Amino acid sequence: MERSKNKKFEEAAFNKRRELIIRKQYFVIGDRTFLVPRNEAELYGIFISLYTLYPDEFEFEPLDYDESAGIDLLARNKTGNKIADCEFWYAELKYPFGATEFNHSFSNIRYIVCWELSSKVKDGSVLKTSVEDETRILHIIPGVDGDIKKCYLDSDNAAIKIKVICLKDYITQKWGITLLDQ
Repeated sequence: MERSKNKKFEEAAFNKRRELIIRKQYFVIGDRTFLVPRNEAELYGIFISLYTLYPDEFEFEPLDYDESAGIDLLARNKTGNKIADCEFWYAELKYPFGATEFNHSFSNIRYIVCWELSSKVKDGSVLKTSVEDETRILHIIPGVDGDIKKCYLDSDNAAIKIKVICLKDYITQKWGITLLDQ
């Protein structure tokens, strides 16, 4: 009885995932096919693949992925220095970037990597953190002369702006790759 129940569950889960996959958009780079992500784990897969294919397009080097503590990537500036001699900071993954409250501080974050901005956030949106009394304002600067829009979080007392990277914009606008329907 238990084995047939597990088999039915497995078949249902397989069919559900198959249906989700065949409805997703996708894009092709060279001989590689990528599905548009639907969660942060898939976003990480897309990001690390794009970083591997186009490392010069990103200003930082991802070193460690571990979302168990709430912040996803440990990274560093690109440098020829030994890893042990570098300053480390966080890059946060958001799928999509739309929450206006973070469950961690802004102090160690330098980048937010997202698939796209949700309709919940706009230029001037105020973002808060639940772990400290700090807010940041989202600034969206439209692209000029074919460039993609630039997004960042800033405040009057912040020493560092947090850059927001929208991977969908890189793919479709910067690299001219079309998202395809199945």
